[in-house]
Amino acid sequence: MEEEFLDIFDEEERLIGRKSRKEVHEKGYWHSTFHCWVVKREGKKTFLIFQKRHPLKDTAPNMFDVSSAGHIKSGESIEDGVRELKEELGIDAKPNELINIGIIKEEFHIGKNIDREFCHIYIYSNKAEIESYTLQRDEVVGLVKIEIDELARFLDNKIDGVFAEGFIVNQEGRRYKLSKILNKDDFVPHKYGYYKIVLRALMDDY
Repeated sequence: MEEEFLDIFDEEERLIGRKSRKEVHEKGYWHSTFHCWVVKREGKKTFLIFQKRHPLKDTAPNMFDVSSAGHIKSGESIEDGVRELKEELGIDAKPNELINIGIIKEEFHIGKNIDREFCHIYIYSNKAEIESYTLQRDEVVGLVKIEIDELARFLDNKIDGVFAEGFIVNQEGRRYKLSKILNKDDFVPHKYGYYKIVLRALMDDY
């Protein structure tokens, strides 16, 4: 497999070079990632779509996370990240159909690695039922939708769990309906400000 290279930045997001993805995570270089939240509106309710990460992922296995995300490779533009929607969810979207809602810095310590990201966050509105999505099964093993008002109460610690509804895929590729209450241990631990950016944009109707 061809080695993947990423552009690296200082803390002010000034370009300082190019390193392999492996070295970026080993040495904790800042790099860019594309995060796209798929939004589904049903009547007066608005839902965010969360993906369930594959159990063999090296980071946050089996946890729920942003609808679609990926690294921006060296020389790519942020908008090139739209490919992740196609690869992970089977969604054909054009860059001009996405709404850019901001950038947030995040830092994760995973074993001996340090993952420092400039997360470029987008919103994509899609009317399709999540059951129609085509998953990249070595990356994503399920999708759920969560209503944003309930999610906001959950993030503010006003409720202990949040209702999620969707499906999971087993090793044979069969889909099973999923309806359950999720708690904070079920989610990738993005910092509070990350979710606030997303929810504020949705509640302001972008």
